[in-house]
Amino acid sequence: MIHAKGGVKDLKLKIIGSGGMSIIPSSFCQCKICEEARGKGCRYERLGPSLYIDAIKMLTDALEDIVVTCNRQRISEVKHLI
Repeated sequence: MIHAKGGVKDLKLKIIGSGGMSIIPSSFCQCKICEEARGKGCRYERLGPSLYIDAIKMLTDALEDIVVTCNRQRISEVKHLI
C-alpha cells in the first residue's frame, strides 16, 4: 500500500513484459524457439521485462521495445519512470 494525500491506496502491479534481455523472436534468428514464436504469434512473443504501477502511473525498466509493450497493455499515461 502507498499513502497518498487522499488516504491509502492499494498498489496494483501490472507485469507488462516478462521476457529476458533478448526479444523473442529475434530478428533474422532461425532457431527453433524464434521460429515457433513467429509461427504461433503474439502469445509466444516475449518483450523485455517491465512493470507498471497504475495508481501512480509509474513505469520501470523501460527497454527499447517499451512502445510496443505500452500499446499492447493500453497504457496511455506515464508520470514516473525508473
